[in-house]
Parts: sequence; C-alpha cells; structure tokens
Amino acid sequence: MVAPLYDAVRTATATAAPATAGQIQKYVPMSSGAGLAFLCQGKANWVASEYPLPLFDQLELNVFQFPALLVGLAVTVNVQGIEDGLLRLSRQNLVDIFLGNITKWNDPLIAANNPKLKLPNTPIVVIYRGKESGANYILSNYLSEHSEIWRNKIGQGCSIHWPVGISLNSQSEIVKQMKTCDGAISCVESSEAARVGLRVVQLENEAGQYVLPSRRTISDCMDYFDDGHFDDYSKVQAHIPGKTCYPLVGISYSIIGMNIQKPFQDAIAKADFWEFFNRCFDSNPYTEKLGFHSCFVPRRIVRQCHDRYYQKRDAVAASNSNDSP
Repeated sequence: MVAPLYDAVRTATATAAPATAGQIQKYVPMSSGAGLAFLCQGKANWVASEYPLPLFDQLELNVFQFPALLVGLAVTVNVQGIEDGLLRLSRQNLVDIFLGNITKWNDPLIAANNPKLKLPNTPIVVIYRGKESGANYILSNYLSEHSEIWRNKIGQGCSIHWPVGISLNSQSEIVKQMKTCDGAISCVESSEAARVGLRVVQLENEAGQYVLPSRRTISDCMDYFDDGHFDDYSKVQAHIPGKTCYPLVGISYSIIGMNIQKPFQDAIAKADFWEFFNRCFDSNPYTEKLGFHSCFVPRRIVRQCHDRYYQKRDAVAASNSNDSP
C-alpha cells in the first residue's frame, strides 16, 4: 500500500540530496509476509508492514519496529448510477456485506442510509486479497471489532478465509477488476483509489457521522492515538471517537533488522535508513501536494517507541540472565 509514497519521497530526496539518494535502494512492493521473510533471510535492511510484530517476535528475530505511517483503506464500489462519494454504508452494512448477509445493492438495510439514491437490484460482488496482505489485516481487524460473529467465526490476520467473494492477488488486480465488474465492492489504499479514479463510499464513524477518506479525515485520527497504543503491537485501534475522523485506518510499521554478525555494514545501512526517514518526516507538504492521504507519525512517537523497545529488551535480557543456573 505504501510503495508509491516511499518512491515519491525517494524521488524528492534525489533532487534535494543526490548523494544521500544514491545510498537508498528503491522500495520493492510486496506483501507484508514476504517482506518479513526477506528481512529474516538478510535480503533487506528494512521492511514496511501493516501487520505488527509482537514484542516477543521482535526480540526473537532481532528487529526493531516502530509506527511510521497512518494509512486509510477506502471502501470502493462500482454500482451503476451511483456517483463517487454519494453512497453511505454504516458499520453494520459493511460487516453484513463481507459476511454475505446483504447480497443486493437495493437491500433495505443499505437503502435506509441512502434515501435520496436510487439503488439498483444488482448483486453485490465482494473482491478481496487472496494472498496475505496488510490491507487484509486492517480490514479484518475492523470487522472483528464491530462484529462478534466476524470475530468468532472469521477472525483477523493478513490471510483469512473470506466468507464470500472473488480472490485476487494484488491491489493492482483489484483496481482493474473494480473498474469493470458491475456491483463490485472492495478496499483499496485511499490515495491510490483517488489517483486511479475509483468510486469511494462514505463510511459511518464512531460518532455516527458519514465520512469520506481524505488526507484531513485520516490525519485527524492521529489526535486519538495515545502514545501507549503504539507499544501494544497486538492491537489495532478501531474505535476512534472524533466526528471528523475516517474510521477505516491502520498503521504501517517500519521494521529494521539488527545484523549482529556484520555490525559495521549494518551501521552504515541504518544511517542511510534514518537519513531517508528523516526526510520522510519532513516531507509532509511534498506528499500532500502529490495527493497522498497517508501521513507520517510525529517524530516524538518514534523516539518513545525506540526508547521503550530497548528498555523492554534489556529487561527481558536481565530476566533471562537471572533465570540461568
């Protein structure tokens, strides 16, 4: 989901600091699971993933993880006669559609939220990522938080068994299918949906307001993420109370490998990495100008996560030392 944004920042870096940009390799888009596998195999210095690693796994894999971006998933539809941004879906509508309980676009439960729209008697076609992905993780977490049935029967994760729909392998395949399949619904990273011209819906937030995904409605969510949330990597914050907040958001984490066998090379790689990310944190006006909705988290949160990670790592190491015979 975040590849276009990282490539844009790298392009900006190439203009502002050519020497630094020369040390930064191109970001390669792949699934969160594949990226983590590359990191563990020593084929990458860092990866981005919407699937957060629990602390135990970070220590086991010898990696440091921190929240980098707040991203939004746009609910996109292709319903004949319904223009971009007009359709409203409640939280329960979304759950029922992905469960397969609502099968037609003129279902009374959808029509009740859209009294001014003439909804067609068109079958709903759910399109989802079949392979593991961060988008699956964000969406399944959201559905689990708003449906006990989903939580108990389907669950959450990068790869889940979707109850209904068509399985595709990538976001680009979903975009292509969304443009041609009448009645389709799916989720696509919000700024990508805007760039390629997909029709998005207003989604009901926790305050009962219907909100479209945009840079403002996504960045407004940052005010409701307390610092402590970022330390609990087993949870995704799905209940955001702000009236202006877009509700279907998640965190894209950056994960750095700690290569203890090649510390000097590793130090150089990390210097390049942090130089790149320093520019990321300073490039919000640039990314906004290009139409990206994702927003980088404040530097202070990264620093706090860094300090807390090492405190926990030292505490675990001390505990293991005390337990040794």
